[in-house]
Amino acid sequence: MTDSEYCFSSSLHPGRSFHSTSSTKIVSSSSPLHRNCTLHLILTLPSDVFVDPYELALHRQYYGFKLNGRVELELPVVALDSDASTLLLNISLDDAPHSEWINVTVNVPLHARYPDVWARDKLEHHVVSLPWPTVFWACDTFSHEDTVSLLEASTFKSWASSRSERLGLMQVPPCAHSKSRMETLSVPHGNAGDVDLVETVTTVVVSLAFVALMYSMLKTASRLASLGGSGKLERHRN
Repeated sequence: MTDSEYCFSSSLHPGRSFHSTSSTKIVSSSSPLHRNCTLHLILTLPSDVFVDPYELALHRQYYGFKLNGRVELELPVVALDSDASTLLLNISLDDAPHSEWINVTVNVPLHARYPDVWARDKLEHHVVSLPWPTVFWACDTFSHEDTVSLLEASTFKSWASSRSERLGLMQVPPCAHSKSRMETLSVPHGNAGDVDLVETVTTVVVSLAFVALMYSMLKTASRLASLGGSGKLERHRN
């Protein structure tokens, strides 16, 4: 099997947002891979970007997933270290047509963390570089006629060892027409000059919410006490 018989391309849309989607289009000859192998995708996420496991679970019709790394959903960039996380997908081919070619598009929802606040005279947007995913077939056996590219990274080896001693990993190369192998995601910085105002407004809103909650609780307790007293009086009269 030659590289011209299978390849992939990837894109990120929208490119200026806190919420984006990584879309990977995979084209491959279906025989014999569709019958004997499973198709996988590994996406390396910098600390600036995260995926929501609960959101990914909604895509179980299209892929299963395993996420390695920290998953804190609400923490800003400054509250985390710089370690990247890794997302491994097991792509479902159940709905792929059983024809000469397989054409699969894998969409992964991504979210950018809030960057650090900056002064007004600095750049207004924080740009995150996101490398293209790695796409590969995992097969129990390979034909002697196949020309394969085996992945050597420890991440793949440790995953492969849990599957089978005879498992071979064949990397799917990027399509020849693909020029860039990196996508960028641009998100706005907070303005350092607004920090005091934001903190003041937040404190006021939280305080008012607490007062409203306490008022509601006291009003409810008073009403329940009144109903309890009425019930006792009614029983006494009977």
